[in-house]
Amino acid sequence: MFSVIGVVFNLMTPKYSGKLINSFSGQSLKNIHLDSTTIALVLALFIGGAIVSAIGNFLTGVAGEQLVRNLREIVWDKLVIFKMPYFDSVKSGETTSRLTSDTSQVKTLVANTLPNFLTSMISMVGAVILMFTTDWHMAIWIFIAVPVTALLVAPVMVLGSKVGRGTQDAMADFTGGSQETLAEMRLVKSSGAEQHVLKRGVDQIQNLFKFGRREAIVDGVMGPIMTMVMMGLFALILVVGSLRVAKGESSMGTLFSFIMYLFQIMPALVSVGTFGSTFAKTQGATHRLIDLLDEPVEELNKGKSVDVEGLTLTADHVDFAYENDQPILHNVSFEAKPNTIVAFAGPSDGGKSTIFQLLERFYQPDQGTINIGNHNIENISLNSWRSQIGFVSQDSSIMAGTIRDNLTYGLKKEFSDERLWEVLQLAYADKFVDNMPKNWIHKSANGE
Repeated sequence: MFSVIGVVFNLMTPKYSGKLINSFSGQSLKNIHLDSTTIALVLALFIGGAIVSAIGNFLTGVAGEQLVRNLREIVWDKLVIFKMPYFDSVKSGETTSRLTSDTSQVKTLVANTLPNFLTSMISMVGAVILMFTTDWHMAIWIFIAVPVTALLVAPVMVLGSKVGRGTQDAMADFTGGSQETLAEMRLVKSSGAEQHVLKRGVDQIQNLFKFGRREAIVDGVMGPIMTMVMMGLFALILVVGSLRVAKGESSMGTLFSFIMYLFQIMPALVSVGTFGSTFAKTQGATHRLIDLLDEPVEELNKGKSVDVEGLTLTADHVDFAYENDQPILHNVSFEAKPNTIVAFAGPSDGGKSTIFQLLERFYQPDQGTINIGNHNIENISLNSWRSQIGFVSQDSSIMAGTIRDNLTYGLKKEFSDERLWEVLQLAYADKFVDNMPKNWIHKSANGE
C-alpha cells in the first residue's frame, strides 16, 4: 500500500513540475513570479514520495524476511520427520540447498522482485495515461515505442529464464556433491580417490561456470538494449517535443513533464525483464520445495504407548531389501529375552546393522514381523518406542555444542554434573574431558 501511494506521488510530480515551469514562460528574469503554492506542492510530492516509498520498501523487506522464516520453519518441520529412505536417496547438500538457497529465491521474488514489478507496472501505465491526457501527440510515440522495446527484450528474457533454472539446478548438484565429499574425506584419502574427486568437482565447477557465463551474456545484452531504447526514446521526445514547442503546439513545461515520465517508464521496463528472469528461477525453486514437502513423513504419535520393560523381543521370518532386486535379510528369526545379551555375528554387509535399523523402525520389513511381548512394534507410537531404546551406532557422531549437549542429546530430563561424570567414567572419557580447559562448556563441534 505504501509503495502504491509512493508511485502516485511520483506520478503527480512531473505534472505539477510542468505547471511550475510553464509559470515562468513569457516572463523576463527580473519579472519572474514564483508560485509558492506550486513550489511547496512539488517539494511535498518529491519528499513525500521518497518517504512513503522508503516506508513501503522497509515493510516489504520485513514481510519478506518473515516469509522466508515461515517457509524455512515449514521445511525444517518436515525434514526432521522424513522417513530414512529419503536421506538414503538425496544428498544432504541438496537438501541444505533447498532449505537455504531455494527459500531465499522465493523470498527474492515475493518480497523484492514481485512488488517492484507491480509498482513499476502501475507507474508505467499511470505515466502513459497521464502522457495522453497532457499531450496525446507526443504520447503516441511512447505508446508505439513500448511494444517495440518489449519485442527486443522478450528473447533475452526467455533465454534468461532457461539459464536461471539451469543455474539453480547446477548449484544444487555442486552443493550436494561438495558437502558429501568434504564430510567423507577419510574415505576419499584411504581409497586414494583424490583424483576422482578432483575431476568430479572440476566438472561441476565448469558446469556452473557455463551457466554463469550465459547469465553474464544475458545481463550484458540486456543492459545495452535498455540503454539504447532509453536514449532513443529520450532523443525522440526531445525532437518531437522541441518541434511542437517551436510551433506553439505545446509548452516547455509539457516537454519537461514528458521527460520525467520517460524516466519513470524505463526503469519499469527493466523491472519487467528482471521479473521474468527471477520468476523462472523461482519456478524451479518452488517445484523443488513442493516435491520436498510432498515426501512421506513419520507419524511419531500414531499408535499406542507401551512400556517394554521386561518384555521379550522377537523377530519372525523377516525379509528386507533396500532395493527390490538386492535382498539383505531373508527369513530372519530371533528372540531376545530381558536381561540377556544377544550378539549378531557375520561378514561385512551381512545385514547386522540393518537388523538394528529395523528395530529402530528406520525401515519396515518387507515380510515378517517384529514384536515386543504380544505387541507388533509397528503398532506402537514411534515416540514411545524410540524413547525406550538406547542405540549406539558404529559411527558415533558429534553434534555442534557442548559435551553436556552431546551426552544428553534428545533427552528431556535434566542431569546433574555428578551424574554426567559417572557416565563419562563408565565410558573411560572422564580424564579426557577433565583435561579440557572449559569442561562442560567446551565446544565439541569439531570433535575436540
